[in-house]
Amino acid sequence: MIDWSSCTLSEPPILKHLTDETLEENIKTSAELEENTKFPCHTQGVERLIRLVSQASQKVYGEDARDGYVRATLNARKEVPRFDTKRQVMNAEE
Repeated sequence: MIDWSSCTLSEPPILKHLTDETLEENIKTSAELEENTKFPCHTQGVERLIRLVSQASQKVYGEDARDGYVRATLNARKEVPRFDTKRQVMNAEE
């Protein structure tokens, strides 16, 4: 169990600019927060990273090893050329 009285708590950075009154009003009215508080959480890129972190968790043990695995995989993906058409692939092989 977590002893919350011994932890230092801080506001989430995305909500720091909002006042308590604004948050309470939005909760009571079920209104959405300002446009700039929205952030993508179900984008294709996020889904790819969730899959990559899950793979890393299956293959290596520990936070540092998992971080290294994810970073190495992302760096390797940057080095692989990307092609938009089959013709580009065929020209690259020649």
